[in-house]
Amino acid sequence: MGQGRFLHTFHFNSAEDMNLKIGIVTILGKRNFGAVMQAYAMIRVLRNMGHDVFFITPSISKNEKHTGYVKFQQEHFNLSIPTKDSRKAFRDVTADCDLIIAGSDQIWSRHITKLHPYFFADWARDKVVRASYAPSLGSSNPTYPGQRLLFQKYLRKFDYISIREKKWKNELEEISGKKVEVTLDPTQLLPASEYMELVGERPFKQDYIYVHLHHPTADGTLLLKYGNLLSKKLGLPIVHNLEGIVFDNQLGYMDSTADPTNPVTAIYHSSFLLTQAFHALSFGLIFKKPFLQLLKSHSTDHRVTHFLKKLGLSKRIINPEDKEIGEIGEINWVKVDSALWEMRKSSLDFLYKVTKGKKVPRIKDYFVSGDPFTCYGCMACQAACPVGAISTELDDGEFAYPRIDNDKCIDCGKCHKVCPYNTKKRNTDHSPRAYLCFSNDPEIRKNSSSGGIFYPLAQAILAQDGYVVGVRMNKKFQALYDIADDDEGVRAFRYSKYVEPQDNDIFAKTLTALKTGKPVLFTGTPCKIAGLKAFLGDRVYSNLVTVDLLCNSMPSPLVLREWLKLKEKKQGSKLTGFQFRSPKMPFTQKANEYRYANGTEEIVKNSDDLFKKAFSRGIIQRKSCYACEFTRDNKIADLTIGDFWGYKEHYDGDGSDGVSCLKVNTPSGAALFERVKSALYCQEQTLAEMYRKNTRKAKMMPIQRGMFFNLMAKKGFEEALNETLK
Repeated sequence: MGQGRFLHTFHFNSAEDMNLKIGIVTILGKRNFGAVMQAYAMIRVLRNMGHDVFFITPSISKNEKHTGYVKFQQEHFNLSIPTKDSRKAFRDVTADCDLIIAGSDQIWSRHITKLHPYFFADWARDKVVRASYAPSLGSSNPTYPGQRLLFQKYLRKFDYISIREKKWKNELEEISGKKVEVTLDPTQLLPASEYMELVGERPFKQDYIYVHLHHPTADGTLLLKYGNLLSKKLGLPIVHNLEGIVFDNQLGYMDSTADPTNPVTAIYHSSFLLTQAFHALSFGLIFKKPFLQLLKSHSTDHRVTHFLKKLGLSKRIINPEDKEIGEIGEINWVKVDSALWEMRKSSLDFLYKVTKGKKVPRIKDYFVSGDPFTCYGCMACQAACPVGAISTELDDGEFAYPRIDNDKCIDCGKCHKVCPYNTKKRNTDHSPRAYLCFSNDPEIRKNSSSGGIFYPLAQAILAQDGYVVGVRMNKKFQALYDIADDDEGVRAFRYSKYVEPQDNDIFAKTLTALKTGKPVLFTGTPCKIAGLKAFLGDRVYSNLVTVDLLCNSMPSPLVLREWLKLKEKKQGSKLTGFQFRSPKMPFTQKANEYRYANGTEEIVKNSDDLFKKAFSRGIIQRKSCYACEFTRDNKIADLTIGDFWGYKEHYDGDGSDGVSCLKVNTPSGAALFERVKSALYCQEQTLAEMYRKNTRKAKMMPIQRGMFFNLMAKKGFEEALNETLK
């Protein structure tokens, strides 16, 4: 079958064709034959289409650079190696990409890649077209809650999706809301002629059976058994890649870990192939070798069984429990080629569509899409609704989402207009300046979570008979937004609250305060302030100053409540006091404080506190926190405050009572800062220094996030907590 028939739909370099710059995200194994060969095929296919193609790969360590596999990659692949394995590094090396393709091989396998966001190109810029080509889910199971949530998050940004296994097509279509196609492994997209430059001289003069184990150090006992049986039936000796194993009629050993061309050469010159590796099977088909395929008896086998069934070759399969080998007669290659042709055609058509395609529209807001990653729970929509058609609905973590009463809704569209997902209004009229600072008053600093910056800002507003908005804890230890006009109320806003606060109709209360003409200081998370500004719309209030926090995501109110109940149960006494980041501990030794009716007091370090462990591991956060668009230098508020982690690199004094960072984003923020500056120690820093060790990106979502809430619903809080944190 000629090259033209393989690439039947492509007319290269015509006036309508565009040569794209394409980055590929895949596994480039150091000793993995299949991973390297699928990558080799992928880059050749795309180059045959006329595109500029490169692989995006983490850096290669010094002790790997002389291996045969690395040399092969350096010779045949265009490798783009970031200096650091980070989101920014990968974004930088793909800055001028037109298209990023994730695939192929087991890049979406839980046990191989841990479903890391790198393999979903989750770091890519939103403007770049994103596609997957034939990734394998391997041992993943998207029906499991934890894995399902990860696939939902990552696939929502893909413009085109294909996978290698038909088994998960319907499930992934439901999860992603997009069409999912089943495509061939890249090695099957090229004819044998494209691989001939990789074939070496015949390694042995005799005819032989080649036996290939997917990884030479894995258990090859079954291949030894069936290899010996096959050798007796065919009267041929064995050449193999199994380390430490000797066959009864052994001719030689080919080291598949030394160079990827060794297995290609061994398969090409063989008379028969016995393997349980998918890519060895693929090359057996490419070179038209009679073969037997041993199943591995685990979740990855369905990619093999489905593939061979489509080719009419199911009888060539050996199950591990079989006592005899399967069919070893001649293969009807005309029939196999015909089946492969149809599969290749649809697969190449998919690639052509991807390279010709445009980016699909951005996911609609929560009201249209129902996508929980698009809703920050700011409730601006509820505050803006003119007919009160929007109520608050709580999910399984008691995170707040809007719910529309269709009987009341008048379709005015205000909920869409004020959603910060749609309108992320930013302050861009001022060059921001950053500071390392803290209160000069030891008492203020001691009774604050950080350097005590909030309290002087609030006092300046109160001095003008103004209002301050912040988050306080009520007697039930529930966090909620509130507004205060006196010192007692402001003091309740101090200290960190690592939980999503209740809205408490705060936008309406803020608007009422603004209309008095008195100054209003609104402090909150960046998404909450984005919601406030969207709610206010074109109304300009010169008496409003906003302060956002360097937010590290919002944990579940339900989890906090259940955690405090568990603490009471174990102590045998009711809580009379609870505080995140106790002031009784130094700034750098964060701890929670628990006080009980029986007089007991506990100060538990974060490293020993299960709630804070769950928070730090990202298990109990709001879903939109994992896709947050308000991290880093967002310029949402007039001022930004937070901890100054890494302050010891810039400040030689004692920081044990807390050191803050403060960023001035607007003239309004600068004016308030100047009024309180004399009460602070201030040291100007660069923005890079401020953010170097602080919150810089959205929280990475672990697989335990979906598992935890599912387990809690089934087995209860304590068991869910212990199981996900073990």
